[in-house]
Amino acid sequence: MQPKKLEEEILAALIEVAPEIDTAGLVPEKNFRDQYPLDSIDFLHFILQLEKRLACKIRESDYPKLSSLKGAVNYLELVQKEL
Repeated sequence: MQPKKLEEEILAALIEVAPEIDTAGLVPEKNFRDQYPLDSIDFLHFILQLEKRLACKIRESDYPKLSSLKGAVNYLELVQKEL
């Protein structure tokens, strides 16, 4: 999957979990939780949404790699190549 498409899926998963957020001003390198009012349960739901949308399994030890848009795209590109 292309990085732009991955980015779209990541943002869609984020909005699914927290529909009130506006992703227009998102800083790709900055932690999602520093930009939006997401708690740990929201973040877990975000991970589960990604797994569902991308038909992949994300190890719990890798969750921190998905804490920003840039990190999530980089990580999911690697996961997609392994599938």
